[in-house]
This record gives sequence, C-alpha cells and structure tokens, in this order.
Amino acid sequence: MTSTALERTVDTVCLIASVVFLYLLPYKISILFYFLFGCSAFLFCIGFFRLVTTIDEPSLPETAYLTGLTFMVGGMAVNACGIYGVYSGQGSGRSIMIATLTLIEALVLYSMAGGLIKSPAVKRVVAIMYRVAAVLLIALGVGLMAKEQFSERTVILGTMLLIEAVCLWKIKFEKAQFKEGVSG
Repeated sequence: MTSTALERTVDTVCLIASVVFLYLLPYKISILFYFLFGCSAFLFCIGFFRLVTTIDEPSLPETAYLTGLTFMVGGMAVNACGIYGVYSGQGSGRSIMIATLTLIEALVLYSMAGGLIKSPAVKRVVAIMYRVAAVLLIALGVGLMAKEQFSERTVILGTMLLIEAVCLWKIKFEKAQFKEGVSG
C-alpha cells in the first residue's frame, strides 16, 4: 500500500469514526458525552482536511464541477441528518449538539464546493442557489413550528434552521486546499 493510499485509508477511518462517536453519545449530558462529542469533532477535522490534501485539485472544469457537486450533496446529506436528529430526538440536548456539529460540517462542505468554482458568473449562480436554500430553510422552520403549534422541538429546530439560513446567506467560498504542487 502506498503512503498516499495509507493516508487516505487512515483519514477515511477518522471520518467514519467521527460519525460512530456521534451515535455513541449518551442521552444524558455528562463528561463522557463531551469527551465523545469532542472526539467526533476532532476526528472529522483530522479526517476531512487531511483527506482533501491528498487529492489532486481538479484540472478540468467537468471534474471540478463533479467534485463541487459531491461536496454539496455531502453537505446536504450531513445537514439533513442533523435536522432529522433534532426533530426525531424531540429537541433533546443530545440532538441539539449533534445538529450543531453536523451544521458546522455541512457548512465546511458547502464552502469547499463553492471554492472549486472559478467563474464569477457560476459563483454568482451558486450564491443565489444558497440564498434560495436559506429562504426555504426559514420557510421550513416556520412551517414546522406552525404545524406543531410551536412545540419545544420545533422551536429548537426552527432556531437551528434560522442559524443555518443566515450562514448560507452569508457564506464565503473558500478555495479548497488540495495536494500541493498541482497547478489549478
């Protein structure tokens, strides 16, 4: 196994372990809860950012588009898991902490997706798409709160969706830091 393959394997294991730690979180918030939560966040950062540095920056526009789309779909999937977690977890402390972490992870993925875009016109279109998504998130939050007559979990969920909407509205596209030595 080459060193790059070994690095990618270790980084992928870190990403998988970060999700596993979220599932292992106890329902009662305690020292163990915070330890596992911290481990999950740390492993995501180590796994994701190290993994990205082992990948060549896409040189073709089509490849950059597919990579960006993968980041965006990944962000939406992570985000949906966090939103569903708060809704199904009845707004418990555990579900809020998981949703907060998944929100941060999703925003990292969204930002990296936008960072792959070279064309100012396409970047403007993606920014508009993010703003439309922000408005839809607010509408979803308000709709859920109204549907369940402002129950505790929907107020918590609505607040989380509002925070995410503001983040999506104001997101800045960061250039992905791919493997060094490759021209873009």
